[in-house]
Amino acid sequence: MDVFVVNSFADVKLKSAGKGGFSDGGIESKSVMLKASVGSPAVNVDIAPPKGISYGGVTLGEPENQDEPNSVQAFNFDSVNDGIVTEYFVDGDGVETQTLQVPVAAATFESVGAFFEAGGVLTYPNKLRYKLTSAKPTLPSPVLLKYAVVLYDRPSDLG
Repeated sequence: MDVFVVNSFADVKLKSAGKGGFSDGGIESKSVMLKASVGSPAVNVDIAPPKGISYGGVTLGEPENQDEPNSVQAFNFDSVNDGIVTEYFVDGDGVETQTLQVPVAAATFESVGAFFEAGGVLTYPNKLRYKLTSAKPTLPSPVLLKYAVVLYDRPSDLG
């Protein structure tokens, strides 16, 4: 039996206020389901920073690859069906540019965050969009998309 273990954040430190407890180190971590659909629009996932914040890549638990952020990973828990996860960069005008297409075999996980792996910093109003499709006529099962990003405050004169 395969077991997937994923830490929810990469940096834990004491809170700077000195009142005890831990800080997440400015890391935001989320898990969402990515679904394909027949006859209706697919349920895509967008990663978009709010105004005044930028997102950068972090490493999700692979100590041997600390210099290569793998902030976005797709987990396929289906034991039979493969899926294909496609990453798009969407600019402020809504224009999608494909940055990566990765097959995610049954019962495996793959890094699907080419934008962050290339050192990109995502700023408002830009976003990353993820879509799930299949190379077969059968519909792939939903895939768990896990992402973690480091938060950067943008100077007020940059929006």
